[in-house]
Amino acid sequence: MSPARAAETSLSLVGQIYDSALDPALWPSTVRAIREAMDCATAQMFYIDTTCNRMSLLISEGIAQEWLDCQDQHHGEIIIVSRKNTATSFDPDAPLVVSRVLSREDLSQSRYVAEWARPQGLVDVIQVSFVQTPTRLGGVGFGRHERVGEIQDRDVALFRTLIPHLRRAVQIGDLLHMRPIKADILTAALDNLSFGLLVVDSSDHIVHASRAAQKLLDEGVSLLIVNGRLSCPDRAAANRLTQAIRSARTMAPAEAGGYFGINLPSTSDAPCLAHVMPLLSDELRQRAGATAAALVFVTRADNHSLRLDC
Repeated sequence: MSPARAAETSLSLVGQIYDSALDPALWPSTVRAIREAMDCATAQMFYIDTTCNRMSLLISEGIAQEWLDCQDQHHGEIIIVSRKNTATSFDPDAPLVVSRVLSREDLSQSRYVAEWARPQGLVDVIQVSFVQTPTRLGGVGFGRHERVGEIQDRDVALFRTLIPHLRRAVQIGDLLHMRPIKADILTAALDNLSFGLLVVDSSDHIVHASRAAQKLLDEGVSLLIVNGRLSCPDRAAANRLTQAIRSARTMAPAEAGGYFGINLPSTSDAPCLAHVMPLLSDELRQRAGATAAALVFVTRADNHSLRLDC
């Protein structure tokens, strides 16, 4: 895949990922799109209760029911392998690739490989964990079939561009789709996010800014408050941001990914990216604030973010 094609694929997938944060019903099609882009045969989004080695499958793609039924026998081994990556890497966005963290000897002695993976023709897995606690493990993984071969560097590179966005979308989705919660509790939850998240109305007025977003506003190098409205120093970026926010109330679901990756040039060496996510349902708007029209997610355009000139 050419660099231009890879960037186009990443852009499309990230738009779908954030759409899924707002509408969980879209997650199966999003996971399927990622699986196909990475030329994988299977996909699973899962949670494991490590106290009893019980897996809850949120999404499963490409795995017959008979194999899902016997996967329970191997959760102990899955947990050990999944935690191995955390022990060897300090990068939370580094994916685990089974063929790279397990030796050939380990693979040859694995019951999970011999009894579950190999009979299905699976030769490798790439996955990332979103939840890692002493009692819980959750993430998403993709299995590669022998007809394609093991995971390669280009596959890892593509997955790395998606991981930060998958992680943030899961966090945002968890907040928005909770049972109704008090405004002060929601505010505290938003403030605990490591990335900037702003709740804005259809006139660009800021309803709430998370602690990380407020820091960006205070710095004034990528985002500004002008007469109480969200803006930015770069005029072209400010116009595009305003257009996205003011279109949020009338935006169709199919257009929701159209405002991902707005480049926010900076007067410093730390440019940012913004993604405007319209709150399409009345229920979500009520949870985020009665006048809320959209969420604006902002992150610094570091090496693991998708850089786009929009």
